[in-house]
Amino acid sequence: MSEAPRRRTALLAGLLAVLVGAALWAWRDGPPGVPAPSPDNTNSLLVPSAPIEVPLLDPVEYDGWTKKQWRAHRTGEVAKQPGLAGGGYEPFEPLFGQIADGLPWWGLDGQFCGGPGEGSARGPSDESRFLSNPFLLVAVIEGTAVTNVGPECFAVWPRPSGLRHAPEGGEVTYDLNRFAAEKQQAGVTLRRKLELNTINARDWGFRYVQTLDHANLLPEDGSSLLAGGPVELRAFIHPGGSCQQPQGCNNGSPEEPNLRFRVDRPPAHITVVLSPTNAGAADPDARTFTVHMK
Repeated sequence: MSEAPRRRTALLAGLLAVLVGAALWAWRDGPPGVPAPSPDNTNSLLVPSAPIEVPLLDPVEYDGWTKKQWRAHRTGEVAKQPGLAGGGYEPFEPLFGQIADGLPWWGLDGQFCGGPGEGSARGPSDESRFLSNPFLLVAVIEGTAVTNVGPECFAVWPRPSGLRHAPEGGEVTYDLNRFAAEKQQAGVTLRRKLELNTINARDWGFRYVQTLDHANLLPEDGSSLLAGGPVELRAFIHPGGSCQQPQGCNNGSPEEPNLRFRVDRPPAHITVVLSPTNAGAADPDARTFTVHMK
């Protein structure tokens, strides 16, 4: 082979390596969809024969944990409710398989008062609001954070209470009046835009959410949540660079604008059906869940 073709071959090989590396980094820092392949989910959420009140765990600090430690923590929380979980529960690998040992996680203080950078992991881990409460199938989160932050800022987020599972479905209550008062006290702008977090529903085998009923809620631009059709659930955990720490952080992805809505005024509520298929309420394994916002 002459020198010119050899040089072109080396150049093409180098370019291919750069492209592969860029693709891997893009996947690591925010893939556009659900990880694949996705094996069958064998986790089984039981229908209780009588109502069960499920205690809610306060946010937990995950920073520095190994994946094994995190799995033991979550399976331990599941085991506390044998009336709701079928045997053999394992955190669903496509959702949690990318958790990296020893990394920090976005912290609540970091997310709501600090923003990206050195202090992003400050406070209990943001994702623990959901991941340490595996039976909170549908949670409410704020659509935006770290806006108009003053020196008196402290972490404020919608706090759930009264989680209950019954034969007819599950329900949880959020105190939005308290949320608004704490926002004012913290000197942070209150916005009416909220969002559903459904990673726990995904872990129990539900892949779609469909709104059955709602009151005092308004549609958010770009969201089809309140339109009545099925919305695919996409949340999972992976290491990414949004925290702007040198080694990255374990955090949730991707953004799910289809799960956003606006609160017109409290009291408000949304009742959804969670289903393994897009058949919605017609799916024999569908489950209803209501979020009350007082």
